Amino acid sequence: MVQEPNGSWGYQVANVTGYQLNWWDQLVNVSGHPVLVSVTYSPFTPPGARFNVTFLEIGLLLGTPWSVSIAPKTGFANTNTSTTDAIVEREPNGTWGYQVNNVSGYQLNWWDRSDKVTGAPITVFVDFSLFKPGGPLYTVTFASVGLPSGATWHVDVRNETGSALTPNPVVFVEYGGFYAFSAGAAGGYNISSPLHFDLTGNVTITVGFVPGNYLVWRETGLGPGLTWSVLLNRTSLPAVGGWVQNDTFNGSNYHFTIPVVQSYPGGPSYVPTPQTATFSLTGTGLTTDVRFVEATTPVTFVLTGLPGGSEYQVRLSNSSQLTALSSLEFNIPNGSYTYDVAAPAGYYPTPSHGTVGVHGGSVVISISILPLGRGPNPPFLSLVLPAATTAVVLVLSGVGMFALLGAIRRRRTGAAL
Repeated sequence: MVQEPNGSWGYQVANVTGYQLNWWDQLVNVSGHPVLVSVTYSPFTPPGARFNVTFLEIGLLLGTPWSVSIAPKTGFANTNTSTTDAIVEREPNGTWGYQVNNVSGYQLNWWDRSDKVTGAPITVFVDFSLFKPGGPLYTVTFASVGLPSGATWHVDVRNETGSALTPNPVVFVEYGGFYAFSAGAAGGYNISSPLHFDLTGNVTITVGFVPGNYLVWRETGLGPGLTWSVLLNRTSLPAVGGWVQNDTFNGSNYHFTIPVVQSYPGGPSYVPTPQTATFSLTGTGLTTDVRFVEATTPVTFVLTGLPGGSEYQVRLSNSSQLTALSSLEFNIPNGSYTYDVAAPAGYYPTPSHGTVGVHGGSVVISISILPLGRGPNPPFLSLVLPAATTAVVLVLSGVGMFALLGAIRRRRTGAAL
């Protein structure tokens, strides 16, 4: 629920992933009583077959450039320009908002509409009418409401600008037709009234100003190429460089959240401080400094079998530590890293090296420290003596072996004699 004073208020229902709307921008009129606005979402069907949507213009001189924007202000936005009488888009089934952009010297009675694709090509007719300077001229008087006396304000109509100090009006003389205009004032005011009119005679247009607030979020700590945003009451405000800014009406219970930034899934994460807050606005605005810090995760090496007082060394990525403690902790960002372990003299580690993946949760690596042995047993020789003697297994080497073999030879020779 949003509370607004009397007047015409533009609103936009933001895109929701996986869903679509039959429209994007509309106006709501408040005139002394509550207003119910129904918002209908429909599931977004992943693109399958696509069908021609032909926008066919009528009324432009041959060769005049014109353009159509499909699904403006959404993640599916696309603009196509042509100097012929047709623009062809290919869209899947669904209801798609579109905007025919302004062409100098021509006018339309609308800017935003939608088309529905239901399994077959469709044609959308775009009717331009030449803006004719002939005919009677009318006086258009713009009067401001809500500004303090002596404030500077301005109005822009068809590339023409007029300004005044309140309470003086801004006056134009225009031919009949349908007009859009913009207006503004110094001091952070927002406009609360419609920005268009149909001129069929002399008219006074009331421009309502409401005190606004200039909101700024300033960022530090992010590396190059990383983008961030602020969610203000669930509306996403993308960053422009190192800051996010917005103009907002006075009020209470404003809430913002700043998402964690990650350059790619599983990659390093940057956590903002503050990450969320609730605040009120009274016309003075608000500036918030946001510091991003790269998040780290503990990786702990736990050793068993370590002799007391003996030091060992662990290298994890580009960092090394030497300690005699039975556990050793590193704090590193998400990613994949190599490690190796150097045991004290006379001992060896198992495993001695490896690779560890860090994905936001703590990691424990167990290492066993074992004493070095004498190595493999030396070769042995089994000798089977004559039947009259006892079989003996000897472990011999070098000269002793040759002496024994010689003795056996002599013994056999003597027996034969």
